[in-house]
Amino acid sequence: MKRIIYSLLVIVMIGCEAIRNLKPIGNVSSIQQVMLDSISLRKEFKTYSLNIPETWYSFKEVHGHIMHSPQVMQKRSANFYENNLYVKEYSLKVVKANNVKALFDYYHEKKKSFYPDIDFIPKKLLHENYGSYYLIKYGTSWSKTMLFTNIDVLFHYQNRNFILSYTSENKYYDEFIKEVEGIVNSFTIKELN
Repeated sequence: MKRIIYSLLVIVMIGCEAIRNLKPIGNVSSIQQVMLDSISLRKEFKTYSLNIPETWYSFKEVHGHIMHSPQVMQKRSANFYENNLYVKEYSLKVVKANNVKALFDYYHEKKKSFYPDIDFIPKKLLHENYGSYYLIKYGTSWSKTMLFTNIDVLFHYQNRNFILSYTSENKYYDEFIKEVEGIVNSFTIKELN
């Protein structure tokens, strides 16, 4: 019995030492952001374009995504995930969608794997150049302390699939949503040569 108690005591002491040596995970620093000037940004817009307001900045984040965020966010927080917009184009090898509903089916399956308790209900809208597209708005949280509003816009056009994603901490949502609407409305798919 003494051996069991001694073993448990050693395990608890090792565990406490390991926990004490853990460093807290902080916000992603701005050093992990590569700022893009207007010339660099135009070069990054290979398959689409956006009109980014002068009050916003663009950067390539640590995973290689081109993100756009209000400049005031640089002063408010080092965590660029609190308010940003980015666009992804999915190749046909990844997403074999032949219409916007099939793109939503792919999107829905991926999102449900991360957020099983959220209902992703698309609002079907009509774009004058690209036809039907879906807008999905939903809420998430980070450790249940930071609440976010997320908007995803799904476009399928000529066998090309785009998802525009906007994430905002709830306390900033109303401040920037009009600018985000302008950016999304400026979205233009470049014709393939």
